[in-house]
Amino acid sequence: MEFSEILKIGELFEIETQDAKARSKLQEIQEDGGLVIMQPTIRGVPVRTSPDKPAAFTFLRQDGVYRFDAYLERHFTRENIRLCLCRPASGIQKIQRRQYYRLPIVLDVTLKQVDENGAEKPARLKAKTEDVSENAMRISIFKPLNAGELYNISLRLHGGDVLELKGRVYSCTAPRNKKDPYMSVLIFEETPLFLKKRLGRFILKQQVIARNKDDDTGKEET
Repeated sequence: MEFSEILKIGELFEIETQDAKARSKLQEIQEDGGLVIMQPTIRGVPVRTSPDKPAAFTFLRQDGVYRFDAYLERHFTRENIRLCLCRPASGIQKIQRRQYYRLPIVLDVTLKQVDENGAEKPARLKAKTEDVSENAMRISIFKPLNAGELYNISLRLHGGDVLELKGRVYSCTAPRNKKDPYMSVLIFEETPLFLKKRLGRFILKQQVIARNKDDDTGKEET
């Protein structure tokens, strides 16, 4: 797969080297195949690769997780923005398929943004889910969210149970009508296994309930 055909400006990457993990954003795709990204740092220190060991770049799509390897070749500054030139060392490969079922359901959501140091900001945002899976959710919200932002999420299930999750904004789409909400997708991160199982059981239960309703409707029509 050609990089220029797959990647888009603003693409969010998770970058992993032998001893560091950071995030960055694609700024430019050069004609010779070089990729210019925001300079990835860990606590203010630029992430670097050794000459014989490229970094692993991963990024998300609705249909899966993709990966390629690249060297962090050169750090530089342009218009007071710190950037890094990367040189791909492999092609793009899909490494994981999204096989989670997306349950169409309206649930109450509360969001509180988390900064780079892990501190929670005081502002509380209210939203409604459009659909939920074990690893992501799509919400309607009357405030634009920026891709890459991290949030603590309180997801209120039927019956009053609340799941406390963490999610990163994957995308946010503006409405055609200014009176309508934004549509945003958040990918869950660092979800403990017991919470993922609780969410999975809830989704399965709602599927069964919906299927039973469909069966009852079919019987009435016959």
